[in-house]
Amino acid sequence: RFQYLSGTSMAVPHVAGVAALLRQAHPGWSPAALRSALMTTARQDVVKEDGASPADPFDFGAGHIVPDRAVDPGLVYEAGREDYAAFGCGIGLVGLDDGYCATLDTAGHPPAADELNLPSIASHDVVHAHTIHRRVTNVGPPAVYQATVQAPPGIAVAVEPASLALGSG
Repeated sequence: RFQYLSGTSMAVPHVAGVAALLRQAHPGWSPAALRSALMTTARQDVVKEDGASPADPFDFGAGHIVPDRAVDPGLVYEAGREDYAAFGCGIGLVGLDDGYCATLDTAGHPPAADELNLPSIASHDVVHAHTIHRRVTNVGPPAVYQATVQAPPGIAVAVEPASLALGSG
């Protein structure tokens, strides 16, 4: 019953279709930029199966995609082949030698899983202060962006810098 009720089988073709339209609007965007645009512009006013209780991130992931917003997300989180290879180094993926992994780390692609430049953040074992980095690219006109965070209960989060003034690109 879980698979039947999860909605994944119906959501995937819709998201793939929207991603194809988004790719048509922005042919130069990478798959990571497309994913980022879909995730960061999603709405999160989703309810549980009962139709009334507010859903939580474990119910809806990034949220309900909003195609019109995704076309102009402002900022995207870019991740390329090297970022994913460094992630593979961090999890001990077979076939990646230590020398290549060291080169990636030196070039600014850290192997830590929580450093993979995704539009979401997940970190396990946060007992002490822990710094996580993200890189953003402005795909819109020059603008000033304010960072906001909705921290999980019991976790204190600080974002530095709290605002970014970015030109296009």
